[in-house]
Amino acid sequence: MKNIITRFRSKKTQIVLNIILAFTLVAITVTACGRSASTNFSAADTADSGMVEAAPAPDAAMSRMAAKSANDAMISNDEAVDYAVETAAEGSAAGSETTDITPENVPDDRKLIRNVNLSFETTEFDKFIADLQQQTTALGGYVESSDINGNANTSSNRYAYFTLRIPKPNLDTFLDFAEGSANLTRKYENTQDITLRYHDTESRKKALKEEYDRLLELMAQAESVDAIISIEQRLSDIRYELDNYESDLRTYDNQVDYSTVTIDVSEQSIYTPTQKTTFWGRVSSNLEKNIEELVEAVTDFLVWFISSLPVFIFLAIVGGLIWLIIRMIIKSHSKRAAAKAKKMAAKSEDNSSDSDNNKE
Repeated sequence: MKNIITRFRSKKTQIVLNIILAFTLVAITVTACGRSASTNFSAADTADSGMVEAAPAPDAAMSRMAAKSANDAMISNDEAVDYAVETAAEGSAAGSETTDITPENVPDDRKLIRNVNLSFETTEFDKFIADLQQQTTALGGYVESSDINGNANTSSNRYAYFTLRIPKPNLDTFLDFAEGSANLTRKYENTQDITLRYHDTESRKKALKEEYDRLLELMAQAESVDAIISIEQRLSDIRYELDNYESDLRTYDNQVDYSTVTIDVSEQSIYTPTQKTTFWGRVSSNLEKNIEELVEAVTDFLVWFISSLPVFIFLAIVGGLIWLIIRMIIKSHSKRAAAKAKKMAAKSEDNSSDSDNNKE
């Protein structure tokens, strides 16, 4: 009985000791974490308030810069995510209200790039080309590139290709003018939304600018040559990235503010039907077009033949001269051969007569 009581007391004592030891370890851990946190907080406050007496070592400065850069990146990502969520919410709300999306009811803060491709047929080629260029200039746009094939004096089917940049507010006005001035055979329009990409680039540029300003302040306080060199190298990298972001933003602004319109124009004497017609209407239209193409082919052949007559005459003269020379050579060779054969025959006759005389 005493042994049982003794064992029970020893087990109870051991359990109590284990509980006390566990609480002690927990208390030590919490205290250590609190001290480290308070130390980091006080060090950060001291650095931000400008109370640092000596310049930090290069490794410490670079570690602080890396930490701040990582923090800035996290902030930029958070802003981009928040903006994406807000944009999605606005888009869903707008979609629940209306399903008709037109350029008139698109919010002004959206960054949209509009590209339009048009194909035209015209019977007044020169006038239509001049009107396109004049209307582009009148609306504040400009011709980015142009290519015109053919000549009015030598070809009845000319082609032209244009790349125009039209201000975004005046794009619809230009399209209405162009579609009403010639026969439109094809139209393709593409709208690209770069709002998220644009604001993400702005956020990255802002974060880099803030880091750039903080590094300038840190370099003013630095006394170590190694620290100054490290900071200057990082400043150079940031300037390069800032230039790239500014270039991207300028490119985006130009693409958004000026829409790109690609136009190809073909000169035709008969328009291709753009609306559904009857069977005989299609037959009549195709017949007229084929007859027109046949007449054009014959005309082009006659123009080529008549314009090439001097070449043909010259070649005929050269060919005749060559034929006469060859004929004269052949005749002279034949005469020589005949004379030589005649001489040989006469000689053979003389030899035979001499042999006969000797025999006698």
